[in-house]
Parts: sequence; C-alpha cells; structure tokens
Amino acid sequence: MKRLIEDNTYLTISVLENAIDSLETAAAQLVRLDNLKWKWVAITLHHALYTFCVAALTGSNYENVLGDDSNCNWCKIGSSEKWNRLYQMKRPKSSGYLIEWKETDEVPPVFNEKLAASDNNNSKRRATNRKKLIGFWTAFARIQDDVFWMKRFVHSRAVGISNTEWDNIEWLTNEVRNGCVHFIPKFLIIPIVDIQEACKDVVRIIEFLAFESNTILFNNHESQTKRIAKAIEQFSNYRDSADSV
Repeated sequence: MKRLIEDNTYLTISVLENAIDSLETAAAQLVRLDNLKWKWVAITLHHALYTFCVAALTGSNYENVLGDDSNCNWCKIGSSEKWNRLYQMKRPKSSGYLIEWKETDEVPPVFNEKLAASDNNNSKRRATNRKKLIGFWTAFARIQDDVFWMKRFVHSRAVGISNTEWDNIEWLTNEVRNGCVHFIPKFLIIPIVDIQEACKDVVRIIEFLAFESNTILFNNHESQTKRIAKAIEQFSNYRDSADSV
C-alpha cells in the first residue's frame, strides 16, 4: 500500500484525505480576485462538510456510511435488551431532519436471510458493494445524533447546530451548491455576503468535527491536523481582513 501511495502513476484517495483536500481546495480559492471564486469556495467547502461528516461517521467500519435502508433504523442503547427505532424529525419546509430514537417492543426485520445465513465472504462483499454512500442530509443528521451515531466512543461528541446555521447551510446546499453544479441556463445572482456567512458556519462545523467530536481516526495525526488548522485559519484571516476594509 505504501508503494502505491508513493507511486505518481496513481491517484490515491482515503476518506480523510478526501475531506482535507476539499477543505484545502476551498481555502486556496480565497486568493483569487474575481467574484467567480465564490462558486468554487461554495462547492468545495460544501463537499468538505459532507466528507468530514462521512469521516466522522466511518470510524473503523466503512459500512457505517453505506446505505439508507432500514438496517440503519434500529439500535440498542446501553445494557437495554429492547431495541430503539429511528424516527426522522423533519424540519419545516426543509430537506434536512433530526434523528430521534424511541424504545420499542418491536424487533428489527431480517433484511437478507440468505446473506445472513451464508458464510461466503464473496457474497457478502458483493452485497456491500451494491450499497450506496449515505446522502448529505443523512450524514448531516447523524453528526447531530447524541444518542447513537456520535456516541459510539467513550469521549465522542455530537455537533450542536443552531437554527440560523441550519438555514444558512440549507441555503448554501440548495441555492448555491446545487444551483451551480446543476446550473440551468439563466442569469444567476447570489449575494456574496450570504455565501460568506454560510461558509463561516460550515467551517465552524468542520472544525468541531475535526478537533472536538473525537470520532475521526487520523492516519497521521500531526500532519493532518496541521493542514486542517491551516485551512481554517485561512478562512479566519480572510474574514478578518474583509471586516477591516
């Protein structure tokens, strides 16, 4: 694996490097002098938020972030023998939701009896590979779950997100990120100050995930945390310089 990473013939990506690279790419756009830089800041920073959420949820098992099926809707908490079932608490007029667990006398259904009964590792691998990565709003909901998803380690912490941050991130997702990535031929006008405000909230959440959630497993702690801190500092310095003008 080391030879593969050092070989310039291949592009190599890991879950955390994917997140850090997007954050660094977003920060690198800030030096541009044209206003179109905010398109790329929004797109890459939104991707950084998504991938940091994925990194925080993955832990040591990548299957944690695969699939939106009902297998993810059940959990046991503590020493209780009863199952808890997941309920989505939708935000008004929003794509996002929060997770609520409720204890139940029900038990989870058997999702794939043939797979569960089989000891064939190849079959298991093929079934796993058919699953898709969870979507942005599922990942965003899970990083706020202080009952199960962000409480899997002794000192892990969920992210607290205010209503204002919710609104800004939803706007950045739907109006800016989606509006630019899936651009319909039109004349799009977006206030830069609003993009900057939303980006500030995104950076704050990324910083929490990286340094306070205690759920991200670093391959090279010193190097990777320094890179994250440097990119976050670039955003902070940009805001300070803009405020002083």
